[in-house]
Amino acid sequence: PVPSFRKYIRNEEIEWDGSKEELERKGIKYLMMREERNGRKYCRDPVGNFHMSNGAVLNRVNGRGDESEKRMEESFGLMVNYKYPLSAEVRKDNSRRYKEGEILVG
Repeated sequence: PVPSFRKYIRNEEIEWDGSKEELERKGIKYLMMREERNGRKYCRDPVGNFHMSNGAVLNRVNGRGDESEKRMEESFGLMVNYKYPLSAEVRKDNSRRYKEGEILVG
C-alpha cells in the first residue's frame, strides 16, 4: 500500500485523468520524491522508507492494484511491490546506498 499517496495528491492539488497509467506515473513520481529530516534524505512515503531502509528495491508500481474501499481512500488503489535481495550483504549495501540518498529500482 501507499497510504499517504491520496493525501499528497490532494495537498499538492495535482490533477490527473483517473486512468491506471496516469495513476502509475504519478505514483512513481511520488515514490521517487525525497524529503530531508535530521540531515538525511528519506523517501516521502513512509512504507517505501521502511522497505528501502531495510535493503529492498522498488520493483513494481501497480495502478488499481487493490480496489478495496480502504485502499481506494488511501491511495486510489495504488500498490507497490518491493523486492528484497536474498543476500544479506546486498541488502546491507542497498540500505547504505538508500541512506546516502539513492532510491534503488530493480
